[in-house]
Amino acid sequence: MSNSEIIEYVKQQLSADYSKEQITETLLSSGWKNDDINEVFVELEGGVYELSHVEDSNDLLVNNSSENVKEETVSEVAKQKVDLVLVSILGVVIALVTLFGVVQINFNASVLLNVINPFVIPAYVVAGILVFISLRLFKHLYKTTGNSILSFLVTLSIYFLSIIGLIYLFFLIVQFSSAALPGTVVWGYLFVAATAVQLSYVVFYLGLALLMILIINKIKKNPVSTAESSPLFMKVSSVTIFISGLLLVYFLGLVAPVAKVTGMQSLCSFVYHKHVKMECLSEDPVNIEGAVYKTEAGNFDIIVDGEAIGDIEVVNNKIAYTFAERKMGDILMNVVYDGEILGKYEYVYKLNNIDDNLVYLVQNENGSASRYTLIHSEGKSADFDKSINNLVDINGKLAFEVYDMQNPYVYFDEKKYGNDFVFIESLVAYSGQPAFKGKRDLQYYIQVGDKEYGPYESVYNLKEKDGHLFALIENNGETLAFVDGEVHWVGKGYKKKNSAVLGKVGPRRTVDLIEGKISTVVNKNGKNILVLGDREITEVSSYNSGPYDIDGKLGYVALNSNGSSQFVIDGQVVPKNVYNEPVYDVSVSKSANIAVKTIDSKGVIRIYVDGEVVYEGDDSLVSVENDLSFIGDKLLFSIKRKDGVSVLWYNNAVIEDDHLKFKQTIPLNDKLLILAEKDLGKGIILLEQ
Repeated sequence: MSNSEIIEYVKQQLSADYSKEQITETLLSSGWKNDDINEVFVELEGGVYELSHVEDSNDLLVNNSSENVKEETVSEVAKQKVDLVLVSILGVVIALVTLFGVVQINFNASVLLNVINPFVIPAYVVAGILVFISLRLFKHLYKTTGNSILSFLVTLSIYFLSIIGLIYLFFLIVQFSSAALPGTVVWGYLFVAATAVQLSYVVFYLGLALLMILIINKIKKNPVSTAESSPLFMKVSSVTIFISGLLLVYFLGLVAPVAKVTGMQSLCSFVYHKHVKMECLSEDPVNIEGAVYKTEAGNFDIIVDGEAIGDIEVVNNKIAYTFAERKMGDILMNVVYDGEILGKYEYVYKLNNIDDNLVYLVQNENGSASRYTLIHSEGKSADFDKSINNLVDINGKLAFEVYDMQNPYVYFDEKKYGNDFVFIESLVAYSGQPAFKGKRDLQYYIQVGDKEYGPYESVYNLKEKDGHLFALIENNGETLAFVDGEVHWVGKGYKKKNSAVLGKVGPRRTVDLIEGKISTVVNKNGKNILVLGDREITEVSSYNSGPYDIDGKLGYVALNSNGSSQFVIDGQVVPKNVYNEPVYDVSVSKSANIAVKTIDSKGVIRIYVDGEVVYEGDDSLVSVENDLSFIGDKLLFSIKRKDGVSVLWYNNAVIEDDHLKFKQTIPLNDKLLILAEKDLGKGIILLEQ
């Protein structure tokens, strides 16, 4: 090895972070003298590369080589400065772009607090490990390729791809731990740690920023390597950078602002997070013309369009609704009534119409505890530390169920009722007092004010109607009627052991009070029998065949001996209302128009109005989703197709739109009010003209 070669060798070793002692030891073991080695270090440290001790015919060649080395050194220093500037600019651009994406996805006040939350420690650990590994990778790439920009981009690509892989890995851990280790300490730790890593986008962003700073510092302190990248490495690097770039754009939703500015809605499909995609999309249903939504069932005025609407209610013939808005990443729920915003809250539960007043429950965080506030449209409010449910108006005062895992209770007029029950439901107002069903020691009770009735084996359909409180109960194997605190037989009295059981209680109107008597359907010896008070009226078509209260008279679908069925009101057969299939739902309009849903042996659904078929299902139909109802004299129901799309059938026509998902329908002055969801969360409220 010549003097020029040893100088180059020492320079390369120094740039690879080997110490002077390590290089000296290696050269001594190779036969070099200590004086010669020291002379090389002196020349390098002084920037002088003249080999004056060599005095032979090669002196001129050596001096020329020394000059070339000086020129190359100056060139490398200049290139290092240029690379440093370019990488710094590139780093700032990447930092700003990724910061925009992180803010767009998951930035709010709670996220900033979570950065210092102890539960996020696993995310810091993972980010730290990734930064350490990535930095080592960059040093290796920079040393072997001499291309600082390429090494920089490849390193960031590997860091980002590792984060994506780990997030999905921890997602699987959460799923596995919740399924395989429920209730254990291991499950709790895995769940908390994995969830923290999944949600800690800000922590990973901080790791990215730190990694870029460390890389820039490495470029600044280390000379440029003279090595060259192989063609294969260049190809692999380009593919890696391209894939990670696409995934970065997809996960951070970086094309969303481009789509908004250019109006290219197709770009929104290349956005991962739902709420970012929701804000990106703004395509209107095809049937909208100006402020009118046109359908075959009639035209609808657009009352609200574009908000993320959660719930609607009609109160005193005025529209109330909630919608969500994002402010610096925080989600606030707005309550709007008659076009005016009443307030902004962290969460709003269902809107309620209580005696023509808007009442709703809101939730706000107070430190680590949740606070609930019950708000009345007249300005009244009350605070609670537990959630409440099932609001009921009792002579102008609110009663409600208070949700408590250990001791639920009913709260009314500053007093608790039934707080020794483990389960409470079916709260109604009766005689100026709260009435409800409770469970204790595997037995059921009916409580009215401070008075308790029971115990019973079961209590079904506790209701109040026309000043009467009634329910069906089971006790000692018998099906009995509870009316105003007294227990009566249903029909002839039925016991399970005698092959007579209560009709299924699920459908509405299975149990009703007509002419002051309990009416329901029981199954006796395989037949569905309608009973009224202590009388068996007749065999009916199915559990949904009655009873129906039609202007205070008993209505039902009777089963004929030939297998057909017919609608009967007050013992009189209604003309034209004869059906050859089992009846599953009935609705009666204000003008006494009768709508009936039947399903034949092949599963075909038919809807009749006054005996005439108005709708018959085809191969695209899965089910009629909700109960039949009338708005004025116009029949309304929802149809679910096999492709998963739900459409409305109203006023003898189908309302459907590929850009609308119908969520809620409410009558308003005999007109149809619709809440629908446009593509990915944007809401629209429509009112029939």
